[in-house]
Amino acid sequence: MFAGEILASAAVIEGKEATAFAAYGSQARGGEVSSYVVIAESEIPSPFVFAPKFLICLSEESYLCNTCLISEETIVIYDSSLIKEVKWEKNHFGIPATECVQEVSFNPPGANMVLLGTFSAITSIILLDSLRNALKDRLKGRILETNLLALKEGYNLVKSKLRRRYDKNQ
Repeated sequence: MFAGEILASAAVIEGKEATAFAAYGSQARGGEVSSYVVIAESEIPSPFVFAPKFLICLSEESYLCNTCLISEETIVIYDSSLIKEVKWEKNHFGIPATECVQEVSFNPPGANMVLLGTFSAITSIILLDSLRNALKDRLKGRILETNLLALKEGYNLVKSKLRRRYDKNQ
């Protein structure tokens, strides 16, 4: 939920239109929670998402609950630390977000920011600076710093993988 709010806020910072809302599973606590974000250059007629262009999954349950929304064009970014098996390989980007936050002493909830940084690096739809500013509007102190580091870690992970792939092809 928090990642969805930050993503929508970052879009607004960039002058785009954005909506975000959460959908809760049937369990009161510990169940699957989805956050749906719509970003557009013009007015958004409906906040509902039926065919997402992008899907970010933080848990196996979230991935399985949303596989019905995935098309051949959907880009899926998922936490490969927690999601071990995906239904398709095409357009799926597994990032070990939970492992990243554990290795650099972030709070485990920081995995959502690792995946947002990854989203920014892969898509360029929302700039990393806009995500940083959205976090600065919401958080303070050590929690802010931890989330900023996790965001940067996700971004850098993708950029370094792309650099290595480019260097290998040269």
